[in-house]
Amino acid sequence: MRKIVLSLFIFVMVSLMMAGVFATIPKPSVPEFTVELVDLSYDMPASTTQDPIQDRL
Repeated sequence: MRKIVLSLFIFVMVSLMMAGVFATIPKPSVPEFTVELVDLSYDMPASTTQDPIQDRL
């Protein structure tokens, strides 16, 4: 019976100490940012030509 009471006491004390440790950890702030889509695409003319005589590229 004495071992059970001692074990329960130790468990309660450790639980209280852990609760105190976790209570002091600050919650991190959430970063604020904005996403902006930018379209930088452009048209390029074809760089290859077709040979009309041999009908090849």
